[in-house]
Amino acid sequence: MGGGSRSALWCQIVADVNGKVVRRASTAEATNLGAGILAAAAVGWYANAREAAQAMTSTEQTYQPDEATHQRYDKLFREVY
Repeated sequence: MGGGSRSALWCQIVADVNGKVVRRASTAEATNLGAGILAAAAVGWYANAREAAQAMTSTEQTYQPDEATHQRYDKLFREVY
């Protein structure tokens, strides 16, 4: 989420560094959406915040980590830090 998530390169780097799948949210306005989710749950439009979040959020792209690149980042982390 946020401005950095608009960069496909940055999302791929995050996936590679962490060795985890990264899913980019459809909106960069996570703070506003989170407030809306909580408000929708609070006024009873949804049974709870989890249900509201499932109904009100979506992802637009998924980035799979590249294992070889992840191993390079991991090696650098162990050797440098």
